[in-house]
Amino acid sequence: MKALIVCVYYDRPNMIRNALQSVIDQTSPDWHLAFIDDGSTVPGAPIAEEMLGTGTHLSTLVGSDSVEKKLKQGGSRHGQYMNDMIHGEDADIVIILCDDDALHPECVENCLRWFEENPDKLWGYGHVNDFNPHEEKPGEVKRGSDLNKHTGPVDPVCRLDSTQVVFRREVFDKCSYPYPATGALDADIYSHVLAITDKVEYMGFVTQYKGRYPGQMGNRTDLLAPDDLA
Repeated sequence: MKALIVCVYYDRPNMIRNALQSVIDQTSPDWHLAFIDDGSTVPGAPIAEEMLGTGTHLSTLVGSDSVEKKLKQGGSRHGQYMNDMIHGEDADIVIILCDDDALHPECVENCLRWFEENPDKLWGYGHVNDFNPHEEKPGEVKRGSDLNKHTGPVDPVCRLDSTQVVFRREVFDKCSYPYPATGALDADIYSHVLAITDKVEYMGFVTQYKGRYPGQMGNRTDLLAPDDLA
């Protein structure tokens, strides 16, 4: 089995290095990274190519929409980009990695094993630990996230984050991310998947580390180091 890790980046050049390093540090080599740069001011694809090379482990897609165009069309097209990348790969499972988060070192290994041991399950979710990317290395953090409180049945409005959830690739043959609007990515995709299957389960282990830091959802240029703006 093989995992497709889909990473969507938008103007977080300092944070994305944490995310990419966590992919490189996976205990399993059975992964491919689909890196999507959603029309950033500070391009992320060169960072991914620098860290991972341009070989069999990495493919990239760079959007060209300006902020003004995104606002006019009602949001980013990164859901469309995700669909394109997922449908273009032959992986068995799909892991979504946000640019400000990081994978647990054994995420791919544990998820592949879980899906092999649960052939009837089409998607599952695990725990997420919080960390501050400015001050901490994710692999050293044991602090549970408030997202860890959910271990029961999934519904479209429950507090699950995309960093927790892993899908079988075949799910996307029947259901795609409904975009362009970005307002309810997680709830939208869960609602669509639940309409076709209830074969979901709590996997019982930490999958990822969620970045938490001041101003995270504000003006992203506030998060850039002076060198990034040069």
